[in-house]
Amino acid sequence: MRLPGSLPRLRPGRAGHGAAQDHAHAPPGTYGAVVLPGRGAGRGHLVLSGGSYVFCSLRAGRNAEIRATGAAAVAVDGDVELANATFVGPSSGGGTLSLFANGSRVHFSRQSEVHATLCAPNATLFLTEGAHLSGRFVARRIRAEHVTGVKPVKGTTTTTTKPPKTTTSTTTYTTSTTTTTIKTKVDKKAKLEATRKRARARRHRRV
Repeated sequence: MRLPGSLPRLRPGRAGHGAAQDHAHAPPGTYGAVVLPGRGAGRGHLVLSGGSYVFCSLRAGRNAEIRATGAAAVAVDGDVELANATFVGPSSGGGTLSLFANGSRVHFSRQSEVHATLCAPNATLFLTEGAHLSGRFVARRIRAEHVTGVKPVKGTTTTTTKPPKTTTSTTTYTTSTTTTTIKTKVDKKAKLEATRKRARARRHRRV
């Protein structure tokens, strides 16, 4: 999972598109505050065709759905709020979804189902009891009730980068030691004294 170098900063009223409709197919681009209605037959259904998206914020009402038909990367400048029983993930035909949130709050409510990759370095991720999660979820803080984690959806790959091998070079220095013996005058005197003692001893034996 790679976080973009910097998430885009959006100004109110300067987004490329307005809020989402009840049922919409969204091409890649920059959008304003994306709000999906919830409840009953009028629940929101947003389809992402794949590519890069920028939302000012993201709010999905109860039973709303956000599905990706291709590899979609969504950068949300603000908070992310998913109400009860929402679905976020790939369509039935396949796809992947990556969310990068720059706000301070990400909330997956009760019975929400999320199959995605989330990176929210500045946010607290709130997981309400009964939420079902599949993928990777990284946030500054995570506060979870009783939630369920399932295996990632098919097609999700994990890339492991190994550090480069290092080579250690050891150099051994060999030094030679030369010992020089110097004969001093003290050594000569000792030898002379020893010679005299031996001569006296021989003369004593002759007597």
